[in-house]
Amino acid sequence: MNNELKFLHVLSHLSHTKFDIVYFKSDFRKIFYKIYQTYGDDLLKKEDIIGLSDQFFNTLFLAKDKNIRVVLDIINKHLQQNCSIDVFLSNLFYIAMNHYIKSFYKSEVGFKNIANTSAAIHMFIEYSKCIDFSSNLTSELCNVCDSSDIISHFEAMRNSGERIVMLNNYRGIPIQNLAKIIHTYEDKILVQTHDLQNSAANFEGSSYLLAKKQFGVNFSVTVKRRSIKGHDLLELRRFDKLDESFSPRQAIRIQLEDFPTVKITHNNINYNAKLYDLSYGGIAAVAARKIDAPQYTTLKVSLPDEYKISTSVSASLIHVSEFESGFKYHFQIKFNQRDENRIMDIISQKQKDIVKELRELL
Repeated sequence: MNNELKFLHVLSHLSHTKFDIVYFKSDFRKIFYKIYQTYGDDLLKKEDIIGLSDQFFNTLFLAKDKNIRVVLDIINKHLQQNCSIDVFLSNLFYIAMNHYIKSFYKSEVGFKNIANTSAAIHMFIEYSKCIDFSSNLTSELCNVCDSSDIISHFEAMRNSGERIVMLNNYRGIPIQNLAKIIHTYEDKILVQTHDLQNSAANFEGSSYLLAKKQFGVNFSVTVKRRSIKGHDLLELRRFDKLDESFSPRQAIRIQLEDFPTVKITHNNINYNAKLYDLSYGGIAAVAARKIDAPQYTTLKVSLPDEYKISTSVSASLIHVSEFESGFKYHFQIKFNQRDENRIMDIISQKQKDIVKELRELL
């Protein structure tokens, strides 16, 4: 999900046979206006508040505008001094959720939908609490990622000689080097970087640009190798903004060739799965059986003893993908410091092996 935060995907799929999200818009206006009267300042006219409500509604529930940061900036700007954005949102969604829950009366599938929506709202509020509203970052530029605006900034960097930072996770191991901007075009740039980075990016066909310092956000880009006048360059296109929560450190994932067994426990039922990969932020596991758990549910995962990581940890189920013979479960885990240190050792050793392999491709 490139330009969309995870909770937006959940909130844009709330409609069901007894709940028309478009029809709900008029009720949401009334709820928003009531909460704004309690916590907002007196600088906005009623029609402006309604307009802000509609923009907020479209972003959350209709996925018509992915620029949620801009809407939250405006709301926060007009809050009273004794109110924070999470307080405003908590009260807003408390009333909105009551409307949504009532639509599931006498419905057999209500609990699952309500649990998913509640978890998504929680994620949204936590996300809003982490925003630095004092920052002067130009979110209008970065969220839409219009290529002409982006290229203009790259051209300025090219003229000044400023380098950009490229990151690849070759087989889950980070390869990170500076890149020099050689040429800029209407929708792409050509860069020159270290040979290792060149090979890793070309092999994956994509890369990350760690451009938060220059643009306020990081980007994912598509990569194509180009040779011009004897110089081995990379062509970068499609500058897609990454999720605000993107962390290069947590993006590091090592795949495990031996696929050791892990035990997943949910509602006192144990499921055996194969550990597919490991990262600072969690694990992925493959199983033949389907685990009947909603997204964002917290489960218990018992990891193999040979990794010397805590044998039982709490894990949040963030995504499930299905293939022909089973399911792949993606878990987010907040490891303690001891476990993180052990994961660092495992990744460091893996990195040495993979960098050696990558050099052989040069």
